[in-house]
Amino acid sequence: MFGIDASIHVGLLAGSSLVTAGLGAHAWRRRENPGARPFALMMAAATVWSACYAVALTQAGGPRLFWERAQWFGIAALPVCFFLFAMEYTGRDSYTTRRAMAVLAVIPAVTILLVWTNPAHQLIWRSYELTETNGITVIEQWLGGWYWLNLLFAYGLV
Repeated sequence: MFGIDASIHVGLLAGSSLVTAGLGAHAWRRRENPGARPFALMMAAATVWSACYAVALTQAGGPRLFWERAQWFGIAALPVCFFLFAMEYTGRDSYTTRRAMAVLAVIPAVTILLVWTNPAHQLIWRSYELTETNGITVIEQWLGGWYWLNLLFAYGLV
């Protein structure tokens, strides 16, 4: 189904998923410490991203597209979690109120909605093509307008 190069990438992504899941669990056990909760959530987002991408690399057709979309739950959440972690850890708690978190969650929530409904509007990617590179089937994407807005938002937070 996939070549040796893909096996190496899938293995590395699986290992990454285990490490970030472990770090998240460790932080969650210490959630009373400043920054521990958003760090745990950030590690959960990283776990979802890498695990879904690992599974996506082993799939073709419809299942591949499902896992490519599923990884966006982690992709969209991670920058917000990183920002909240940095703010809480450095004592800037005014950025970690429920209201602030709700405002920060708008762009990621809309992004996830647009990812799953992309065929209707093409705001995340206008088109894509499955291509094989060094034994790995990757998706080459031509990106839409909302993708760039989300990227700007994410980099702004980080």
